[in-house]
Amino acid sequence: MHDPHYSHHAHAKNQSVVNVVADITCTKPVARLTIRVRLWKNGRAYKTSAQVSKAGKAYLRQNAAGPCVAKQTYRGEAWVYVKPPPGHQPPSGKTHIYGDSVKIPSCKKR
Repeated sequence: MHDPHYSHHAHAKNQSVVNVVADITCTKPVARLTIRVRLWKNGRAYKTSAQVSKAGKAYLRQNAAGPCVAKQTYRGEAWVYVKPPPGHQPPSGKTHIYGDSVKIPSCKKR
């Protein structure tokens, strides 16, 4: 789970956006990876990504983004599900994680 940050990609398009990114990384391709990410602002759910799934991959990334509001505290959250190849034990695994809270001082490129 990455820390929330001001989006430099959105800045290039003259948008003021804060986002948070989460990754799933496995050592080998698995049957299915699924992830959903939520961005929190000041302790309240702010923006939630679509759920993304991929089959036969070892890596998956998703992000949640929303309009940047200066001097606010943001935090990321992710739900992750991994289904290993057939015959693997355990047959699946899931987790739910929170990232660090980060105060974004200003909504401009530094």
